[in-house]
Amino acid sequence: MNIWTKIFIVLFPLIIYVVLNLLFKLLKLKKRKGIKVFDIFLIFLVFGLDGFVKNATSISIFPYYIMIASGIGLFLLLIDLLVHRTFQVNDFLKRFWRVLLIDSSVMYFCFIVATLFI
Repeated sequence: MNIWTKIFIVLFPLIIYVVLNLLFKLLKLKKRKGIKVFDIFLIFLVFGLDGFVKNATSISIFPYYIMIASGIGLFLLLIDLLVHRTFQVNDFLKRFWRVLLIDSSVMYFCFIVATLFI
């Protein structure tokens, strides 16, 4: 990979966040639909991560990401059922989406570190 590709990989989340933030302000999606920037940011982050990993290693991470997401979903479901003794779909989906955002961000950061030092 050349230096410009590495710079773009590092700046990709920041660029996507700024563009989405401007788009949300322009279209006033947060007020009308209640959608937050990070809800859409996760989708771009996952597709960007997959594209960059394919570029670097020619291996798709979607199967692994889906397995990780399924495991996280099952774990959160078990926590809901064992601790709270109830299952609220809206609360579960909000918690699941936030945990996936954190997981994707950590995976992206690890990929950046691996790309820069390899």
